Amino acid sequence: MPNCLMKIVILLIVSTFFALQIAAQNLKAESFFKKSEKFLEQKKLKPALNQINRALELENDSAKYFSTKATITGAMNNYKDALSLIKKAIELSPKNAIFIMNRGVFNLKNENFNDALYDFDQAILLDETLAKAYASRAVLRVMQNNMALGLRDLNMAIKLDPNLAEAYLNRAGLFFYAEEMDKALEDMNLAVKCDSQNDNLYYSRASVKAHLENYHEALEDYNKAIKINSKLYDYYFSRGYVYYKIGEFKKAIKDYSKAIKLNKNDGPSYLRRAEAKIALKKTACDDINMAIVLKAEGAEELLNTHCK
Repeated sequence: MPNCLMKIVILLIVSTFFALQIAAQNLKAESFFKKSEKFLEQKKLKPALNQINRALELENDSAKYFSTKATITGAMNNYKDALSLIKKAIELSPKNAIFIMNRGVFNLKNENFNDALYDFDQAILLDETLAKAYASRAVLRVMQNNMALGLRDLNMAIKLDPNLAEAYLNRAGLFFYAEEMDKALEDMNLAVKCDSQNDNLYYSRASVKAHLENYHEALEDYNKAIKINSKLYDYYFSRGYVYYKIGEFKKAIKDYSKAIKLNKNDGPSYLRRAEAKIALKKTACDDINMAIVLKAEGAEELLNTHCK
């Protein structure tokens, strides 16, 4: 075989070998990515982060990997790093409307309001059917006290995606503060129908029902929220309030105690537990004093009437 032909054959063998190596590496990276997505769906954030880091170690020019890591980091409330990561994803895929929308979300979380609005507008320009972009822009509008534009964006989001639970949730919030409780409850029912495994939706619907003094129905929803997620103190605090309102003072004390265990610096939990103890004719001065230390509104007045 002539030398030149031998060199070509060797080069082909080498290039094929490296191509196969890269392909195998990319397949391995994709496997880590899929595992990360599965963990993220299960809200197991640390394993999700570990898997996406392993994917990026093998393939550090993948926009979707950086985007997923941004989502995980954001879910961990590290919005500054999430913003940096989603920017890397956009550098690799500058016309991706979802990435730009997510940059807007992280800008919003970092209180970069003008940048957030720009991002949401740009995402909608790139994809006018992107319902979540309208829903996200609505949140910004409401934060800027522009309720009319916020409502308009939420209506558009729901029109584009009738199964978008977050849009119903946020529109229910607008109706709630406008004292249009029937509309708020209707939207919360639709939100729960869209996502029946979301603890926050049950919690939010329970709050509407409690406001309407439908306490027993509210209890059912608080119970469902806590069954899905038992680690949020405000779920127990709110359920404790409902127990108090229906005269179940011992259960109220138990819930307020759980809320305090989860967040020992929450003054209102000490104050409400004190009120439940007083209803059972028990001493509550220690709770009231702690509520005062934590600056809970109404604690000093209760101290003057109960701890003379």
